[in-house]
Amino acid sequence: MKNNQVYLDPHDVERSMQQLARFYHLDQPTLDMLRRVVQRYPRPVIVYVDEANAPPPHPVHPG
Repeated sequence: MKNNQVYLDPHDVERSMQQLARFYHLDQPTLDMLRRVVQRYPRPVIVYVDEANAPPPHPVHPG
């Protein structure tokens, strides 16, 4: 997957949420709602992110 793509897969919802979190500062209620939508969608989709307009990515913390 390219750096400007988010793969939303109903068969791997947790990874999909992690990919969304790379680009967007989403609160927990929003993530919960998106998780339900992705779980119910019939097939994987690719979301293209406009990096020029996306907020800075979250720093990665080990652990």
